[in-house]
Amino acid sequence: MRVATILAGVVAAAVVPALALFTAGETAAAAALVLLAGAAVGSGFVPRPLLLPLLILFAGTTLGASGYVGYHGYQLASAITVTTGPSDPPEPVVLERAEEKIEAVEDDAAFRVRLTEPELVALIQEGLQEVESPVRRVDIEIVGATDDQPAGASFRAEFKSGDVAATGELTYALRDGGIELQIVNIEAGAFSVPGFVRDALEDLVEEASDLNEALIEHDVGVQSLLLEDGALVLIGTRGGGDLLTSGEIVAGLTGRAAALGAGADPLEERLGRGEVNDVLAPGDRYYVALGDSLAAGVGGAELRDGYVSRLHRQLELRDGRRYGLRNFGEPGETSATLVRGGQLDAALDFIAENDIAYVTLDIGANDIIPHLGSLDCEEGAAAPACAARIEASLTSYRETLSGALDRLVEADPDATIVFLLTYNPFSFGSDIDFERDTDRVTGELNDIASELARERGVLVADGLTPLSGRAVSATHMTGTPPDIHPTGAGHDALAAAILDALG
Repeated sequence: MRVATILAGVVAAAVVPALALFTAGETAAAAALVLLAGAAVGSGFVPRPLLLPLLILFAGTTLGASGYVGYHGYQLASAITVTTGPSDPPEPVVLERAEEKIEAVEDDAAFRVRLTEPELVALIQEGLQEVESPVRRVDIEIVGATDDQPAGASFRAEFKSGDVAATGELTYALRDGGIELQIVNIEAGAFSVPGFVRDALEDLVEEASDLNEALIEHDVGVQSLLLEDGALVLIGTRGGGDLLTSGEIVAGLTGRAAALGAGADPLEERLGRGEVNDVLAPGDRYYVALGDSLAAGVGGAELRDGYVSRLHRQLELRDGRRYGLRNFGEPGETSATLVRGGQLDAALDFIAENDIAYVTLDIGANDIIPHLGSLDCEEGAAAPACAARIEASLTSYRETLSGALDRLVEADPDATIVFLLTYNPFSFGSDIDFERDTDRVTGELNDIASELARERGVLVADGLTPLSGRAVSATHMTGTPPDIHPTGAGHDALAAAILDALG
């Protein structure tokens, strides 16, 4: 009898905590394990008259737990394995409204999209029509942050088979322009999914959705994901889009510039064109360039007109020796796509395999300028929608650039690294409110870059001052269509700024 009671206690100590783990959580499971294991051990010492009641208790507990788990487990298994049958169709009017919001910004280099709960549900239901899934419908509730709790979202998923539903809470974190799903808790039918399973589900959902792969593929960097009552607000940038979406802004500035003539004194080339008209020139020691369209030479007639080739020639003259050149610059690059899109990784691989003398980096213009040229910023940077874009951009930029600079410095501590600050392409010397606003915001962006660079021993080149007030002669902003990129003289001034930083 004593042996049977002990064995029954051991079985109960295994089965019941397992049930508690999936119904009441990890704390309850631990408590049940301690209680039942202690009772099983204690049954070896209790008086004989108490053995039968203990045996009945252990056996009843085990059978009850097994029956409960078996019944509800069968219901859950039936629900999640049946993928046949239709999912609920989206509400046509709501889906159309959501798609119109997305289509309105799909050609822009910067976006701010606010999707309401019904619109999100419509998009999800539209997606469910295209895949085999056991889910029939998903409903979402979004709650904004308060003084007492952070923002979050809850969901309810109904399955095609059975009466089982899954409910839970989730939130998101942003990293280098990507989205990391975080499940706070989830219950499926009678079961509460424990922490280690939630972690696995997060990885599974992210992998299955290919969300971040899609973001990389379309050069999208998410700078802010804001949960507010009843809605989700996404702010970010996309490579290859229209940098300037507000014709009124550009027309006003260029008209003012035309009235002023050339504005500030026009730029005169100080250094001259480079010799290398390619992204690669072999050598036993290299100058490596990273960045966006400025590093890629956009705006010049040829690559040798870009600041990278101009600087390469001056470094050779300055040091009295030949250098190889490897230019990794990519048009449309943001700080997020620099890190996640492959440019930084490719450059670090090259640095690891070669002798490097100099590294330059320009990044940040595409993080902020598309927002400044958007319709939201027509009335100034202080307008709520514009201010939200700028705040999101600067916060994301600080985090992403910090990691990128750390990796560059660690890759070759002996190389001389120079960061080139961003200029303001809206700076015509016109002294209007919008120009002052964009000067201020560009200055905030550069303050972040300067701070991060100097903390890591990276030199800082002033690419802002030489072009300030000179958009007419230093950029193609008065062209048709307007273009923020530097002229040959503008590229020359940027190369000279880096040369000055080198001393």
